[in-house]
Amino acid sequence: MQNTTKHTILIIEDEPLVARMESRILESAGYYVEVAINGADGLNRIERGGIHLVVLDYNLPDMLGRDVIAALNDKMLQLPVIMVTAQGDEQLATEMLKSGVMDYLPKAGNPDFVRMLPLMVKNSIERFAFLQNERKLQKQIRQSENTFRQIFEAIPDPALLFKQDTNNKIFLTGINQTCSNLAENTITRFIGRELNESSKFMPEIIKIVHSVFDTNHTQHGEIQLNLSVNDGEQWFTLDCVKFKENHALLIMRDVTLQMQAKITLEQARDKLESRVAERTAKLEESEKRLTTLIQNVPDAILYQTGDGIEYLSLNIEKVLGYSRNEFFEKPKFFENLIHPDNRNHIVGNQEIWLKEGAQGIHKTEFRIRHKDGRYIWLSDRMSIISNGSNGDKHLGVMIDVTERKQAEEALIQAKHETEETNRFLEQETLRANEMALQAETANAAKSEFLANMSHEIRTPMNAILGFTEILESKIKNEEYKEYIASISSSGQALLRIINDILDLSKIEAGKLELDYTAVNPHFIFREIEQIFFWKIRDKGLDFVLEIDRAMPKALLMDEIRLRQIIFNLVGNALKFTDKGYVRLSVRKEVTPMDKSTIDLIFSIDDTGIGIAKEDQKCIFEAFRQQDKQTSTKFGGTGLGLAITKRLVEMMGGEIKVESEIGKGSSFKVILKNVAVASSIEIADDTAGINPDSIKFDNPTILVVDDYKGNRFLVIEYLKSLNISFIEAADGKEAVEAAETYKPDLILMDLKMPVMDGYEATRIIKANNKLKDIPVISLTASAMKNEEEKITSVGFDGYLWKPVSREEIVTELMKFLPHSIEEIMEANSNISASGNGNGMLFEDISDEVMANLPVILNTLENDIMNEWERVRKSFILDEIEDLAVRIKELGEKYNFDELTNWAEGFYNQAKSFNMDKLPGTLEYFPKLTENIARCLEK
Repeated sequence: MQNTTKHTILIIEDEPLVARMESRILESAGYYVEVAINGADGLNRIERGGIHLVVLDYNLPDMLGRDVIAALNDKMLQLPVIMVTAQGDEQLATEMLKSGVMDYLPKAGNPDFVRMLPLMVKNSIERFAFLQNERKLQKQIRQSENTFRQIFEAIPDPALLFKQDTNNKIFLTGINQTCSNLAENTITRFIGRELNESSKFMPEIIKIVHSVFDTNHTQHGEIQLNLSVNDGEQWFTLDCVKFKENHALLIMRDVTLQMQAKITLEQARDKLESRVAERTAKLEESEKRLTTLIQNVPDAILYQTGDGIEYLSLNIEKVLGYSRNEFFEKPKFFENLIHPDNRNHIVGNQEIWLKEGAQGIHKTEFRIRHKDGRYIWLSDRMSIISNGSNGDKHLGVMIDVTERKQAEEALIQAKHETEETNRFLEQETLRANEMALQAETANAAKSEFLANMSHEIRTPMNAILGFTEILESKIKNEEYKEYIASISSSGQALLRIINDILDLSKIEAGKLELDYTAVNPHFIFREIEQIFFWKIRDKGLDFVLEIDRAMPKALLMDEIRLRQIIFNLVGNALKFTDKGYVRLSVRKEVTPMDKSTIDLIFSIDDTGIGIAKEDQKCIFEAFRQQDKQTSTKFGGTGLGLAITKRLVEMMGGEIKVESEIGKGSSFKVILKNVAVASSIEIADDTAGINPDSIKFDNPTILVVDDYKGNRFLVIEYLKSLNISFIEAADGKEAVEAAETYKPDLILMDLKMPVMDGYEATRIIKANNKLKDIPVISLTASAMKNEEEKITSVGFDGYLWKPVSREEIVTELMKFLPHSIEEIMEANSNISASGNGNGMLFEDISDEVMANLPVILNTLENDIMNEWERVRKSFILDEIEDLAVRIKELGEKYNFDELTNWAEGFYNQAKSFNMDKLPGTLEYFPKLTENIARCLEK
């Protein structure tokens, strides 16, 4: 086993002979080797860099192996370490593995030391690289989530997102922070719900959104709201536009000030017109009756000459508050009451008119001081009425026009404010147009970004999962096959998460469409321990899984979303828990109204840092974290719990949290009215063709992909199926190869340099000599609109990366002649998959048959009781112990079939094979029954 990529291995060993032996072993495997004779020397060499793995002796002259590991952790030097020690202590091995050691190898009395050391080195380097790459992917995912939310929150006005499903039902799918701050829970509580006439949502908004989806045109409107946030009514204009196929964006703009100004202006105008009409009527009536009813007129009337006032009507007291006598007793009393700014002008005009004997009515308006100290406006209508020997006299009728003047001033002010409002509205319209253009540009950029992210992430995932599948078919060692299965299972789980994150329509909507199928909840909950095994082990935590034994075998649920909820909550608990345990408890409650449904209740409890009371509400808000949480230590964007809460609510459930600082947290999820399904409805994952049974009639396939690893993967998948291959690294090369070789089929990548797959396919389909060649797209994109685009260009089929061998063979069978051969597979005597039957024990020896009653008694009593307990707790260590007990029983009585079954059972538990282990565990009673039937015969 040679190391094709040279790595440098540091051996820290104080025994020269041992160090020399280990060096020769690793150098012969193709590694560079350096040696340090003690812990301090080793740490100094590691700090200089260039070391890829450390083989560490536990007992060193200056420190123990655990001290070296502690020093590496303190200095944040991340390296894979294999502990080599003369002590065969399992407790010590466990301690070292928990501290961060990748593997543990006894050297004293270990005949496999020479063989195991290079294998462990290779495995540790690969596992360490995998973990580093996984952390990098997680960081990229968090960055893409943060970018999306920043774009949505950048809209400064309250914004709401809506979606129309295939049944024309409208749902509110999300609001931005501005909208949340404006309306508190008034709008937020409708997120994820259908909006109709009975939903108690704002009818104006429901109407305009329905109109947008019905007409496919932008709609406008107005709405008046009573919002507790601002303690009053507010007016908003509504602009709603449809985007994509079934989404709509509604923006609310606050026009309260404009509406208030408009209402004030209308009220002032009405009041002014009323006052003017009233005063005009009174003046006309007064003029008609002046000669006979002068004392009854409502306004003040006076006769005046150059020497002073001769007559003053009684109404002067009503108008100015002074008695008539005050005007007669004090010279120029009236003149002195006129406002200084108006006095000279009014008095001067009167003198001129009297002197010249001007005819007609002279109208003047001026301010005069009322007895209460305020100034009022008077309108004076003066006319010359005599030119006798005593001098000219004039008649003055004074009317209080204060209210009219105030109304005029208000009207002028309102006009000015209206002009300002109009200018403001024009500016806001321009700004809204700019914002719409920016939003459209940002949305296009976001879509392009997500498409690129899809391609960049799914392309390497295609190679990871593809070569994992190839390795699984080539490796014969059962333990290694279990490791490969674990890698594949984890990769598929990662791919499911990536698919959810990169689905643009789902992210924009703030929720995902639910796909209900029959699923086994036992498998989903037990899968969590396998997914988080390394993190649990690295942190030295206990993971407790408690599942109600009465839980149905099949429930009608969205398996992906349920797994996502559990993944988020358990991942959060592990993130904030450094010691103690994380417990996942699952139970059911039968609903009283319908026995065919249950309430599914599960809780995640931890002994972590806890959540302060004031933070327990905000943690469910997008991009919000508790105050004590720092991204440096814990990471995260604050989006996980927000998504989890929305998913739970979409499923008709609720999520609660109870926590205390320093004592841990408990998240409880209640999913109501979950339908119980038949177990036969659960999809059979093993269904499908066996690719090795397919033989093609020697076709030639052109494989086009700029990533060499993907071309190599496709060829490795198909090389045993009687197929010839041509390769091209971009679209231009693909067109040239198609014209030259005229292949029977083309597998075409989409995103490539020089010329992409779309353009290459257009050229091929436009060529009469090539147009009949089937072209199948092989794309890493996860965008929802990609399928329509692929079809419109002229592709004959499409496959999505990561692609399995079975999927690609199935697609080729649609276009290429082939035959199907029957493949005989060897069956073992008894399988740990749980598919055995009683007839498998018919060759039992007489010696075993004589001991069968004792074996059966032990199985049905002692071991059955232990099985009952382990089945309920599903703790892997206890499952391993159970398998060992059964194996020891088989070895004691030379019962090889039982020993082999227990060996397979043990390997599944040890390698965390969650696809097979639950079924094997459930098979134990059937195994006992088969032995009992054998004894009866």
